[in-house]
Amino acid sequence: MSPQNKATKSVAKLLLLAKRYSKTNQLYVSNSVKQSFCVGFLNLAVDMRKLLIIGHIPSSNTLRLREAVLCGAKKIQSEIVDLDCKTPFEANALDTLSADAIILGTTENLGYMSGALKDFFDRTYNETIEKKEGLPCAIYIRAGMDGTGTRRAIESIISGQKWRLVQAPLIFRGEWNEDFVRQAEELGEAICAGLDAGIF
Repeated sequence: MSPQNKATKSVAKLLLLAKRYSKTNQLYVSNSVKQSFCVGFLNLAVDMRKLLIIGHIPSSNTLRLREAVLCGAKKIQSEIVDLDCKTPFEANALDTLSADAIILGTTENLGYMSGALKDFFDRTYNETIEKKEGLPCAIYIRAGMDGTGTRRAIESIISGQKWRLVQAPLIFRGEWNEDFVRQAEELGEAICAGLDAGIF
C-alpha cells in the first residue's frame, strides 16, 4: 500500500474519532478544519522534503546559473520535494532549519566568497549550529580566477556546521561559457533527485 493510501485510511480513522468526540463533548469540527488537517497529515505521511537554493546573483550570468540550478531541480517533477530559491540576503536561519538539503551559489570575490553569502552565514550561524548536522550540501562558484580560496572558505564554514558535501564543489572558472548553464542545471537535477529518492 502506498504512503498516500495509508495516510488516507489513517486520516479517515482520526476524523471518525473526532466526529465521535464532537458528538460526546458538544465540539463542532468545521469542514475547513478537517480539510486543513487532512492536507497537513498527508504531507507528513509522505515525508515532504525541502531543497533550499541560495544563490548570489549580482549579474545576469549569475542569475542564469541560479535559474539553471532551479530548472534542473524542477526537471525531477518530485511530488515530495518542495523547492525554495532565494538570494543570501533573503534567506534566514528558519530557511536553513527547515531544509533537508541546500545548494549554495556564490561569486569569487578577491579569492573569497561574496559578501552576500558571508552575510548569510554571519546572520544564521549561531542559530543553526549543531541543529542541522549532516545536512546534505552542494556548492557552485562563479570564479574569475581558480575559485580555490572561495571553496576553502565555504568548506570551512560548512565543516563547522557539520553539513555534508554530497558532491565536489562545482567551479565555473575563467571567461563565461554557455556550458556553465548546462552544468548548473545538472547540479540542481542531481541534488533534487537524490533528495527525492531518499539517497540524501
